[in-house]
Amino acid sequence: MNRRDFFKSFSLRMKSEEEEKGEEPPEKSPAIIRPPYNGDPELFQQKCPTCPAYCMTACEEGIIRLDKDSIPYLDFSVTGCTFCGDCAKYCNIDVLKIDGPATIHWLAELDKVKCSSWTEPTCRMCADVCETKAILFYGGLRPEVDGEACTGCGQCTSYCPDSALTMIYSP
Repeated sequence: MNRRDFFKSFSLRMKSEEEEKGEEPPEKSPAIIRPPYNGDPELFQQKCPTCPAYCMTACEEGIIRLDKDSIPYLDFSVTGCTFCGDCAKYCNIDVLKIDGPATIHWLAELDKVKCSSWTEPTCRMCADVCETKAILFYGGLRPEVDGEACTGCGQCTSYCPDSALTMIYSP
């Protein structure tokens, strides 16, 4: 069992079985998180509605969903993006390009009121799953997100048992 699978086994959330087109993006996001490897966000509106959604089927994590207009977005409710590049490799309409920027213009934000680690030293799951070590624990128990190190992958948001981490847009 690899590290990702180990932590995934502790996740409190169940993976959604809805893989159909027409899903709505999560309500809590003020905007939609698009897949990485895109250089021009306008291309999503122009080209994706007529595409067979190879990016969604190629995604090894199963986090690429389609909205009601068949435009892809990332759903971090179960896990995050590994930046494997498969979505870009299988995009046949040049919206996602493997030589495009491997970035997600969103960062994790911590709600200290919801985070149990701010009151008791029991949870470090967000830091354990963060491959870039963007979540630092000050004083042994108070986590903070390092915006410079955060890649916007969403792993921490999907594993937080307190739902204390959300994604915020960062252009």
